[in-house]
Amino acid sequence: MVYRLDIINRKILYELDKNCRISDNQLAKKVNLSRESVRNRIKKLQKEGIIQGFITSINPSKFGYMFFKLYFQLANNPKERERFYDYFKKIPGLYWFGGNDGVWDLHATIYAKNVKEFNALKNKIYTEFRDLIIRRDVGVLVNVHQYTKRYLLENIREAPEPAIFAEKDIF
Repeated sequence: MVYRLDIINRKILYELDKNCRISDNQLAKKVNLSRESVRNRIKKLQKEGIIQGFITSINPSKFGYMFFKLYFQLANNPKERERFYDYFKKIPGLYWFGGNDGVWDLHATIYAKNVKEFNALKNKIYTEFRDLIIRRDVGVLVNVHQYTKRYLLENIREAPEPAIFAEKDIF
């Protein structure tokens, strides 16, 4: 089912995406509603599964970590794929992973203190799943920017301000 968002709910979601810790009073002012109306709308969005949680975006590069991307093309073995996905969920340093359609079946972002630490983890994955992995590739993220969800408001006048997650010289 496609959920239709009115402009006020879109504004609420946009503001929460920029700052999930915004107070109900501040949010109410931004969307021209009462604090109680904003609170009720947020509760309804949570109940409907539109808002699944509130998170803090942490920048691991500020703690000296580097970001690495792993790309995998996998054999058509459903049981091994499931084991592979479960394995990934437990990897220390897993920042994000997702299944894809197209050339790559899965790609993941891993953070590690250095290339040596990352290579040890990568080689362990390659060894553990050598019969499942058909093709693989690696990348290093040098600059990562996270922007607010512009699709929520089509005619946004303000320029998006990115949250910079990694800006590191690797050589």
